[in-house]
Amino acid sequence: MSAQRKTFLYSGFTFIELLATVSIVTVLAVVVVANYRTFSAKRTVKNVAEELKGCFVLAQKSAQAGKKTCAGVYLGTQIRVSESAGVIYSRCEGEVLGDIKACEFSDAEVVFIGGDTINFNVYGIPDNVSIVDVEKSGVTWQVLVDTSGVITVN
Repeated sequence: MSAQRKTFLYSGFTFIELLATVSIVTVLAVVVVANYRTFSAKRTVKNVAEELKGCFVLAQKSAQAGKKTCAGVYLGTQIRVSESAGVIYSRCEGEVLGDIKACEFSDAEVVFIGGDTINFNVYGIPDNVSIVDVEKSGVTWQVLVDTSGVITVN
């Protein structure tokens, strides 16, 4: 018999090639999911912060417009903020009454630093500086109301 080389034709992939491919795809999937969760948390927190800012602006404008739902000398508006909502009230001498509007927040934790109320006088100026943290999954945005009445989201 003559020495002939036998050649085998292989079709398909080896186990090592398949294992490497699956490992690479898994790592990419983990990175994509982690980035999506971070993006989603940032978007949610920013949206809640913007909703909160809108609620503060509404309270400020209601105070300036003299929108009162209480009797007596009108002093402005008050907004009370909880973890999931903000409620705007009329402030009159000796009383805080009259629900003007409720603003609801969802999907993020709202933490009021330094109290849970802001009072706006009839000129739309708050009685103190207020900072509100909006947080979810380690992502935090702040809504700041300064003593000149400027409301910002950082």
